[in-house]
Amino acid sequence: MKKSLALSNIIFLAAVCVLSLIIYTNTVGSWFTSDDYVIVGQLAEKGYFYSWNEASGGFLRPMAVFSIMLDYQLWGFEPTGYHAFNLLLNVLCAFGVYILTGELFRVFRHHSGRNTALFAGFLFLLLPSHAEPVVWISARADLLATFFAILSIIFFLRMLESGSGLRGAFSLLFFVLSLATKESVVILPLIWLILAAVYKKTKIVRFSRQGAIVISAGIAVLTGYFIIRKILLGSFIGGLGSDTHTDILNPGVLINLARYCVRVFIPPLNEICLATITFSLFAVLAVIVFRKKLYRKSISKKLRLSLVSLSCFFAALLPVLSMKIGVFDTQSERYLYLPGVFACIAIASLIREAIIDDRSRKIFMILLLIVSAVGLHTVSRRWNAAGEISQLISGQVAQFDPASSVIVNLPDHYRGAYILRNGIDMASTVFQGSIRTEKPWTVLHYHGINSLSDRYSVEFVRDSVYLILTDSVYGFSWDQEYEYLFFDGERMVTGTEANGIN
Repeated sequence: MKKSLALSNIIFLAAVCVLSLIIYTNTVGSWFTSDDYVIVGQLAEKGYFYSWNEASGGFLRPMAVFSIMLDYQLWGFEPTGYHAFNLLLNVLCAFGVYILTGELFRVFRHHSGRNTALFAGFLFLLLPSHAEPVVWISARADLLATFFAILSIIFFLRMLESGSGLRGAFSLLFFVLSLATKESVVILPLIWLILAAVYKKTKIVRFSRQGAIVISAGIAVLTGYFIIRKILLGSFIGGLGSDTHTDILNPGVLINLARYCVRVFIPPLNEICLATITFSLFAVLAVIVFRKKLYRKSISKKLRLSLVSLSCFFAALLPVLSMKIGVFDTQSERYLYLPGVFACIAIASLIREAIIDDRSRKIFMILLLIVSAVGLHTVSRRWNAAGEISQLISGQVAQFDPASSVIVNLPDHYRGAYILRNGIDMASTVFQGSIRTEKPWTVLHYHGINSLSDRYSVEFVRDSVYLILTDSVYGFSWDQEYEYLFFDGERMVTGTEANGIN
């Protein structure tokens, strides 16, 4: 039995690897973008420990930076190795979702849960909302933190089942590692608490004391973590400021919650066809749930796993609810990576209970996986375009001196895939080999392609960086804000006039 299970796990892992390579084949060699320049450039210039102080921008992520440092030592400024490691982490997380789903099915004493666990693992691998965290090198923290968090939860569940203090210690160890990778896993003790309460409901109570010890130790770890942050960075809470991270009582949080719930499974809404098909599949599932009145059986054992997973999903969203996610593009998709673990388990369990007929259930699952795979592949290609633009522009800018030149336009993103929101100085010097100067680049305007209408082509963005020497040459005022700026060689064009150029 154990040999058969081990073989099944190996086959699943191999299938996940192959599928991942097929989906992301066009992005493995994509060039660096945005924050990639900052992180890798700082490592190249200042070494690993630059990230342990306020110079890191208020983020304390030594494990994530360490993994990128290893990539830099191995690959230098060749991006393929960085992307390959991101793909590996994504595969391991998908495998972890498969194992975790199986563990939860055993907890709830469900039978024949293997197919559902397989579906949950594949669905996690193929979620359209995973384009940003997997393809963007700077999102490594989300991948690595989620991997450690999944391991921590698996060991916590096995500790509750066996009472093993060693498994409890491993659960704590992986929690510490995940916390040293990204701040958003501060909610892990809350997820432990939810799962421990479920074990109590299932009458596995003899090891509840062990669970209480691990949860208490986790809270102590959190206390120490916040103290260390205060000492090293001068603040208790993340790099975007305490006001941003703690503003969860703002009414806008409800809008953000709706955005997260939509985007976890559905591609950006400007992919109209794919978004409509995905939405239709979930509408069919909702109709089945209401026709069978499953919502009235929410306290039953059959739906308990779905509800618990949904509770963990909302808990995992708490650290990011004050921050927006793109609905029409891919911006901030990385915030959904950890919550996506529980969303996949919840929807897999719900499909299992809602669609009783085995053949119909398999057809529904396969359709959802196919649509998700197409959506993920389509969206991930945006990052390939963003990398091409980033490489071209950084090379162009490297030919000029920032002391005597000004960047008129700089692309911020391509349909949500970041281009040069940050890092233009590192991009033009450390990465392109130009001489480092004390004066940073002056950028008059950042812009991205309009995700709703796509009226600005990739070619427009690629050709829209122009450098001018002084503001007096063309008599153009730099202290005003414009929707778009464009220099056609003779004059400055602003606003809607730019639409006719190109």
